[in-house]
Amino acid sequence: FTPSFLVRTRGPEGAVTPAILRALASVDPLLPPTAVESLDQVRAAAVARERFLALLLGGLALTAVLLAVLGVWGLVASAVAEGRRALAVRLALGARPADAVLTAASSALWVGVVGLAAGVAGAAAAAWAVRSLLWGVAPLDLPTYVGVVLVLAAAMAAAALLPALRAARIDPARTLAAE
Repeated sequence: FTPSFLVRTRGPEGAVTPAILRALASVDPLLPPTAVESLDQVRAAAVARERFLALLLGGLALTAVLLAVLGVWGLVASAVAEGRRALAVRLALGARPADAVLTAASSALWVGVVGLAAGVAGAAAAAWAVRSLLWGVAPLDLPTYVGVVLVLAAAMAAAALLPALRAARIDPARTLAAE
């Protein structure tokens, strides 16, 4: 058993440490030298494990969002690239490039929307399963879900529009001859 003392001071903690140690030694000279910590240091040590776990979970969540953005980007861009031949046919038949871009992007975005809906449902189920690890955050935290959905929706829009715009500039005769 190591005795602990809580001392309230008015001055800076470093200035009173020698006086506290002298006072303890005057009461019992056989008491071993003790470490003096501020209340902030004791409080920080008490929540160090939880803080580490929160940082770790936050880092993993950020990694998951980045992987999701890359996955959504790849999925939607692939869907647009697969429709390149159909886009060339539409352009060859006289479709306006803007209509062709809209058609190519919207079909690819539907793939992303379905994936996004499945991801939100999976995230809600996973959050509910680990709710005991969440500290100060509800398992179904609406601002978090809205933020992630907006980031992924922006990635989907960029992933659909950039390849669709590039595909709209293709030469239909060359594309159809190559395939």
